[in-house]
Amino acid sequence: MEDVFDCVPLCVTEAMSNVLCAPYTREELDTALHQMHPHKAPGLDGMNPLFCQKFWNVISNDVSTAVLAILDGHAIPP
Repeated sequence: MEDVFDCVPLCVTEAMSNVLCAPYTREELDTALHQMHPHKAPGLDGMNPLFCQKFWNVISNDVSTAVLAILDGHAIPP
């Protein structure tokens, strides 16, 4: 495999890798939520993105904390 990998040019620079490996941010969660179509893809709880979009000012702190913890490798809360 080493011979094969030696023939493949590197496409990701160290700077690109640093960006890709950086921790997620609350701003990214906010952007992702508001890019979702409000009436599509209900979650396991049956709620579609519209609920979170409409009440984001109320639930953003709790939801963001939980999601960022999960993305950081912690267990999903019960």
